[in-house]
Amino acid sequence: WGPDKLRLYPDFTVAVTPELPGDVDLPERFCALVPNFRMLDKSGQAEPYLALLRRAVTGLRQRGLNPVFVLHDAQEDRRVIEALASTGETLPVLEHSDPRVLKGILGRADFVIGSRFHALVGALSQGVPCLGAGWSHKYPELFRSFDCAELLLSELGDFAQLENRLDTLADREHRQSWRQRIQTAAAALKERTHRMWREVEDTIRAGAGVAGS
Repeated sequence: WGPDKLRLYPDFTVAVTPELPGDVDLPERFCALVPNFRMLDKSGQAEPYLALLRRAVTGLRQRGLNPVFVLHDAQEDRRVIEALASTGETLPVLEHSDPRVLKGILGRADFVIGSRFHALVGALSQGVPCLGAGWSHKYPELFRSFDCAELLLSELGDFAQLENRLDTLADREHRQSWRQRIQTAAAALKERTHRMWREVEDTIRAGAGVAGS
């Protein structure tokens, strides 16, 4: 044990293969909004967060895009949807019990607006551009690792920033440019993750060899 034994690797779910069974019914095109109930009870900005989601929905519709909710934690995050519904904002909801299928759903989105960390990982690892809003230090680190720090919303109440980012991602050419940039970063992160598992396996084998000698 010691500092020389420590290794820093990406979130291992970067390399998890998405699935999309034929019985999952998706719109032909959609933008996914992935809410996070923690933004209501951890960020201390419940109303600004709900206002951001309402503004995002309006902005997507104004740009001719198709917003839908994707629930990454069906039990908790449904409460965010209920809070929005109480103000008259309703959208179709996509959900599934298998996180690999949820990853597959997010992979089909034009882009994602999300606050669930692993939903953002799942989308970005497939090259899907994301606008992120988070409540802890791990969100800026995540977006930097995928070379898209500019897509993390810095202030929930900064609607000018939100509108600017929506304009960028609503444009097909700009969205494709971001997709290619994110895919390049994702490929490097996946290779680091595979390297991590090889190191883990080598360490286990080495330990088993010592124990058996």
